[in-house]
Amino acid sequence: TEPMLELLQLKEVATIVNAHALVDPLFELLSLALPHAADAHPAVERVKQASLDVLAQLWKTLDAKELHVDAVEAETVVACIKTSSDPQTQHYALLLLAEVRPHVKGSGKRFQAFPAL
Repeated sequence: TEPMLELLQLKEVATIVNAHALVDPLFELLSLALPHAADAHPAVERVKQASLDVLAQLWKTLDAKELHVDAVEAETVVACIKTSSDPQTQHYALLLLAEVRPHVKGSGKRFQAFPAL
């Protein structure tokens, strides 16, 4: 999983066919990685970082019509910030929230308001 994510990080998101289809699997992967502590599982923490980074690239690069705010699992992203002691993971999570926030118009079910940090 980690090498595939690293490959996605290096690839231009705009050149990936159906790149928007990566959003749900990346959030699922992120959810699966959440329960693992950074100090006990450094490879899992790297998976979190890479997933967050690719998601942020998707939001930065793709047309807003291709990505739906409802697809963003804000609670999962905030949980990454809260549960990780690694500042790099927190940084990637905040970058993702910063990329998504301009697209929020107050109507998204999952993203009506940012959960409390």
